[in-house]
Amino acid sequence: MTTARIRPATVTATLLASACLLLTACQGSGTSAASASAPSSGASAASSASAGAVAASPVSDGGPAATATASAGVPLAVDPVRCTAESLTASPAEAQPSDAATSTYDDFVKLTNTGGHTCTLTGFPTVAVAGEGDPTRNRPLKVTRRGTAHPVRLAPGHSAWLRLTFRVVMGEADGYCASGATPTSAPTLVIGGFANGGAIQIGSVNRGFGECDDVVWVAPFLGTRP
Repeated sequence: MTTARIRPATVTATLLASACLLLTACQGSGTSAASASAPSSGASAASSASAGAVAASPVSDGGPAATATASAGVPLAVDPVRCTAESLTASPAEAQPSDAATSTYDDFVKLTNTGGHTCTLTGFPTVAVAGEGDPTRNRPLKVTRRGTAHPVRLAPGHSAWLRLTFRVVMGEADGYCASGATPTSAPTLVIGGFANGGAIQIGSVNRGFGECDDVVWVAPFLGTRP
């Protein structure tokens, strides 16, 4: 668009002819400006199409899709689904040396994604003692959570870890609990907290689990070995 600036002029009788010529020139210029400001129908259509394309562009709300690219062939970023018990394989629990100051010991458990898709572990596990090794006759333990949970994404073949802390069974043979309670010995545990309410039965490299007071401290699902 052309912007015209009009300057005031002093009109005298001796410049009448020049003024007439100027008027003629201005009329011609005005005709050119009008022609320039009137786009062709093709240009108008192209301009409208461009404006329509801008109006149709999505507006980011700052959510997960904000980092996704809408280009052809580039998938949108989508969080993977939670891991199911069926997609995981647990290695036998590894008992760690006991802590004399707290009279507790840790068991480390490795969970490997043996499914065909990436999945996510979130939150904290549940723990139960399997009665006579039968997961259908389990007895849930009182879980005390430690630490802050963060999602752990597992590609196929990758592993996460659990850290379970129990009170030590004191003494020899059947042993005893410092609290005076009767200790429990079980060949396996049942770990829950997976998608669809699934659970996994795990054994121990030490051929069983001993615990006192039916309590366990658990860390959240971990991306690395404790």
